[in-house]
Amino acid sequence: MKNIDIKHIEELITSFYGGTTTLDEEKILLDFFKSENVPDWMDIEQKMFMEIYSRKNEEAPYHLESRLISLVDKLDKEENRTSRPIRKSIHIHWKWVSGIAACIAIMITAGIFLYKGMGQHQEYAVVDTYSDPEDAYRETQKVMLLVSNKLNKGLQQVESIQDNVDRVNKVMNKNNIRL
Repeated sequence: MKNIDIKHIEELITSFYGGTTTLDEEKILLDFFKSENVPDWMDIEQKMFMEIYSRKNEEAPYHLESRLISLVDKLDKEENRTSRPIRKSIHIHWKWVSGIAACIAIMITAGIFLYKGMGQHQEYAVVDTYSDPEDAYRETQKVMLLVSNKLNKGLQQVESIQDNVDRVNKVMNKNNIRL
């Protein structure tokens, strides 16, 4: 046979193994392998091809298709039952994160304060706003009481939030949930 025909036969064999040949192409392969012009290096393909086509009229056993379908379904169910979704365990140390965030906030605030303060060189003089020291003392007490009330209110809110966080942590620890 010609060299071009061998290349065409090789392409047909590749297509045959890939399951993309037509019946006409398979007939070309069968005719080729039945001929006397098969090269020695194609003996394995010739034997395999002839074996496949010599058993052309054999039928599959009774209920083979239904048994194969049930086996595939069973294996699929087992695989779905045993496989779990892959979750990456990310454990975040919230104390570290909040500490770093607080440091960054302090550094930004200090930087802004220093930047704005460098352009202004004014001397600040302390000026009395009250002529009577008793009035100043009473006003100072009012301001300090107001600050104390606001601070206590904020601390109560922090305590209630901490209680909620503690309850959530207990539930998460009980159910072995990690962040």
